[in-house]
Amino acid sequence: MMRNWYANLLTDPRWLKLRRERLTIDCYKCQTCGVGYPHVSLAVHHIGYITGWMPWDYPLSMLQTLCFAHHEEQHAGQRPIYAQCHCCKKIVSEADIMGRFEKHEWICGKCVDEMEVKCYG
Repeated sequence: MMRNWYANLLTDPRWLKLRRERLTIDCYKCQTCGVGYPHVSLAVHHIGYITGWMPWDYPLSMLQTLCFAHHEEQHAGQRPIYAQCHCCKKIVSEADIMGRFEKHEWICGKCVDEMEVKCYG
């Protein structure tokens, strides 16, 4: 599930305008499989992320239209360089990220170990 704060950013008129521009450039078609609206739902994907930038701060060249299936595929296995552990709130490096609590909520190795002890004794 997408975090509420980020979902709220995606309702901002600045993002909606930029999103519509990218969809128009890409002819409302997934840039991976070529299937388009209305046959599939489309997402506008940020090819990369820059800390501190809002979704609408990116140039069109850093965005691409993808169907939801290919958008999910792009994010599968995506790992941040640093993340805040969802459980202990500690900032950890990629090497210390061991799993996910939800789609975008990372868990450090220490917390994963503690969960395994609780679950499996």
